[in-house]
Amino acid sequence: MSNTFNYLIAEVSKKIIDYIYALGYFSEVTMVILPILLLYKNLPLLFVFFIGFVLEIFLNIQLKRFYKEERPKGRIYFLAAEMNGQHGAQFGLPSGHSELAFYALSFMYFSIEKFTPLIWFSILVAVCSIYQRWAFHDHTLKQLLVGAIIGSLFGFGVVKVGKQLLLQLPFHQQK
Repeated sequence: MSNTFNYLIAEVSKKIIDYIYALGYFSEVTMVILPILLLYKNLPLLFVFFIGFVLEIFLNIQLKRFYKEERPKGRIYFLAAEMNGQHGAQFGLPSGHSELAFYALSFMYFSIEKFTPLIWFSILVAVCSIYQRWAFHDHTLKQLLVGAIIGSLFGFGVVKVGKQLLLQLPFHQQK
């Protein structure tokens, strides 16, 4: 009985870890969907989010070219298909997944300025992104934390500037 229980606990634990890895690996997709769910009634602000998202990607590419910090050795592949291609980016500072996840999280939080279940889930996705990228040797902890800080600050800035610009538009309605 004890062996069966231990086996069951081990299998459930593996599935939970696999879910955490998947949530982290697909964080870029998830963190595009979550702001849509949160902001679908505020299309101008959602438009600002997507402009910022594209600018965030551009910023990440430029920072990687500037710092040229190598990724860690011994990468572990999450999907078998990854082994057939070359890694998307040679450099690892800052982590793009971390930067984009925390950009989206920061943007969502500062858009509504309160914690909702969607915000809490976004925090979980962002943290899973960091954990997965670190556990699979895609990035060092420094690269991940720098990405998280840059993404958070950028998200905050885009919300603040975006809200101010939206106030200037003739169709803006005060609530």
